[in-house]
Amino acid sequence: MNVPLRRSARRLLSVSRSTQLLIGRNDMLAIAGYSVSSPREPLDAILLMQHDDFLAVLIGHTVRPDEAEAIAAKAKSLHIPSIFVYPGGDLPAPAWADLSVDNDGGISRLLNFLERENSVTS
Repeated sequence: MNVPLRRSARRLLSVSRSTQLLIGRNDMLAIAGYSVSSPREPLDAILLMQHDDFLAVLIGHTVRPDEAEAIAAKAKSLHIPSIFVYPGGDLPAPAWADLSVDNDGGISRLLNFLERENSVTS
């Protein structure tokens, strides 16, 4: 009997080229109650989005601009918000980002956005 699994609305896709930053971000999100998946290579995120439901895709500042744009374009086609995550400073928000979050100030802004998205999709 093939019964589809219920997909969690609290599932996130987190993308970075920095393993250290990725682990830290994913740990904080897991503590906040989110299930977080990360691809080995940034462009593998496109494949993951095709096979699972995600509340949002988090794209770190270490992802190359062309990769980030491709990931965000796929997310947009699937109605998944793309969030640019960076560690402080004055980085301009990329055109593809639905939200830009300075991670140095904590993750409260990111969590507030995710909670709003989760309440819309639940």
